[in-house]
Amino acid sequence: MTLIELLVVVAVIGVLSATGFARWIQYRRQAVDAQMRASLSAARYAMEGFFDDNDNSYANAQELDLDDYGYRDTVGVGINIVSAGPTDYVLRTCASGGSFSAFELDSRTATIVGVSGTCFPKRARGGKGKKKG
Repeated sequence: MTLIELLVVVAVIGVLSATGFARWIQYRRQAVDAQMRASLSAARYAMEGFFDDNDNSYANAQELDLDDYGYRDTVGVGINIVSAGPTDYVLRTCASGGSFSAFELDSRTATIVGVSGTCFPKRARGGKGKKKG
């Protein structure tokens, strides 16, 4: 094998690995986005359980209350209740490595959108959620 053939082989391998790495980064972002969206969907069902057990109100719901209604944390994904009024709420999930730093779900529009934001650790229990079970 000549030096030129060797250089051509190395160049081809370099081009293939560069494209493969770029696609891997893209797939990783999509996977993180999917985790954040799935976490929002699970928290949404938990909020509906809270609503049913709390006089048809989302008011005073806190992150720890979600656990009582079936929500389970996703490793690497944070969740916050941004706001919770009597008839509506906004949830936010955050994770590093996604297309957006956070996704939010607004119950009024039932849409999930990517946003810039951060999540904070779950607050201590203080809502009026009722422990199931």
